[in-house]
Amino acid sequence: MFKWPGEVEKVQRLDARPDFATLKRIMAQSAQKQAVKTTFSWQENTLQREYQIAVKYMAKTYSFEWSLHFVKNGEKVKVWTEVSDSAKTIVDRITQSVNNPGEDQKTSTGGQRPQPFEMTTARMSAARKILEKTYDSVPSEELEQLTVKKAALNGNLKVLNITNLLQSISLGRMSGKLSITRPGESFQIFFNDGRPVHAEGNKGQGEECFLKIISWKTGDFTFEEQVSTKEATINRSLELLILEGVLLMDFNDFLIGAGYCTEAVLQKSDSNLSEAQFEEIVTKGEPVDLRLLKTIYLQVDGKKTVDDLCTIIRMPDSLRIHAFTNLLKTKVLKVSSTKPVEKKTQIAAKVYDTSAISAINNQLTNQISGLYTYQAFLFLTDYAIKFSPDRNLALLLCKLQNSPYQEKANPGNTSRINIANQYRDLVKTIESVPEFNGVVFQYDGGDIVVSISGLNSFAAATMAERVLRATQANPSPGKLLVKTMGVACFPHDGTNMGLLLGALEAATERSQKHSDHPIFLAKDL
Repeated sequence: MFKWPGEVEKVQRLDARPDFATLKRIMAQSAQKQAVKTTFSWQENTLQREYQIAVKYMAKTYSFEWSLHFVKNGEKVKVWTEVSDSAKTIVDRITQSVNNPGEDQKTSTGGQRPQPFEMTTARMSAARKILEKTYDSVPSEELEQLTVKKAALNGNLKVLNITNLLQSISLGRMSGKLSITRPGESFQIFFNDGRPVHAEGNKGQGEECFLKIISWKTGDFTFEEQVSTKEATINRSLELLILEGVLLMDFNDFLIGAGYCTEAVLQKSDSNLSEAQFEEIVTKGEPVDLRLLKTIYLQVDGKKTVDDLCTIIRMPDSLRIHAFTNLLKTKVLKVSSTKPVEKKTQIAAKVYDTSAISAINNQLTNQISGLYTYQAFLFLTDYAIKFSPDRNLALLLCKLQNSPYQEKANPGNTSRINIANQYRDLVKTIESVPEFNGVVFQYDGGDIVVSISGLNSFAAATMAERVLRATQANPSPGKLLVKTMGVACFPHDGTNMGLLLGALEAATERSQKHSDHPIFLAKDL
């Protein structure tokens, strides 16, 4: 086995298969020994087999690299490799692998991901036909005209459909950021000379994120010129991405018509099908990585739902749609039923006085910034610690740049309305960060503090990176920016309110002294 120079592999013996608590302890130990791979082994007596789980903390991404092996005839055989900071995910994968050892040997990819989707000539031809039927055809000269009309690149997808919008940007060789939003969802696509280079939103990033947008029929869009990014998550051309997105829409329509949904239970059409027969049938259908198709097929038992299968076999949404389209179109699988929904007693909603909530909310709001007050932050944090002592709580104290708050005593040309608008825009940017689920408060002074329940130090650090990157993405005169940030988590960094806030402020002060990295974690103090 090849190793990086200086890397030391340590093996520790466990009494039994690692559970959630054991893996959390392993993660904590690994985080203190960055870039060192540690291996833990245990014996599965019923199988007469030894398993080994190796873990290495990757400080750059605040996550862990895991790999599971079993020992056979003195040789280590890899079962899978996973990058995750979720102990529950790893417990589930270990349990599945140990409980189904035969399936591991049949379908193991040696830690490799399924092969990505390939746009063949036949697929491109089929996609173009669907594109012509689905969307109105707009002559290229008209698309070029759209690029010189800035107003045309601000509107709704009901007026200008998504493919025409993307093509107009490409034909005009425009550089900037396209923002598309609708209730509960927002995406941004960055272009360089008409070529998409990066996409991100509240449901991921990269090409998978881009493909989700192709199906949108409604949504407000705005194009901002000359807004750039250092991220590069898109490698394929715009044409290929649009054609694949159109194919995915068509396949998704087929799946829905076949009864496919997350609660659908699948079963094998012929349980006596040999491996050779299976390969012969599925290779005539939608081209998909054969190893992935086998992995899905072997997991189908007439009891698992589609949601269960997708939890066990992690794969991108686009690949999932292609795979299930193949297996249902070739009829090696069929939808047998849908999990019955439990009947619930109909309960009449209580009518209550909403003005009471508004009155309390107004009392908790800072009159200058429009955010929840520092006092509200103290009260709710104290409440969370006292009544949820077993739940993690992450605090991100953000030191702001260009803050007008300090001028409140003598506002000058900065009115309270302008101050409130600047804070509102900052909060809107933070809330658009992928997977963000927190509350923003005014801290003691002009800065802000973000409270997020359920995050440990590693997850909080990842979220802090996203918040910092989002708020610094498009600097402009007068815009509030997060300059540095301290991160502290309950109960790891403080078991009571005073200790937690002390750790938070100490980490924030340290972040201001380290210009090379504006985020500092209290756990590193």
